[in-house]
Amino acid sequence: MARRYTTFDNRHLDAVVSRLRRKIAKSTDLPSPIKVIYGTGYAFTSPGRID
Repeated sequence: MARRYTTFDNRHLDAVVSRLRRKIAKSTDLPSPIKVIYGTGYAFTSPGRID
C-alpha cells in the first residue's frame, strides 16, 4: 500500500530516483535516461538520432 505524504522531502525523491536507476541498469545495458540538472531537479533524456 502506498503512503500519502503530506510534506515533500527531497531526500525521498532522491531515493526513489536511485532505485529507479538501479532497476533500469539491471534490466538494460543502456545508460540511465534520468539526468540530474544541478540546482533544478531531474530530466528524462533519451538518446536521439538526427538523419
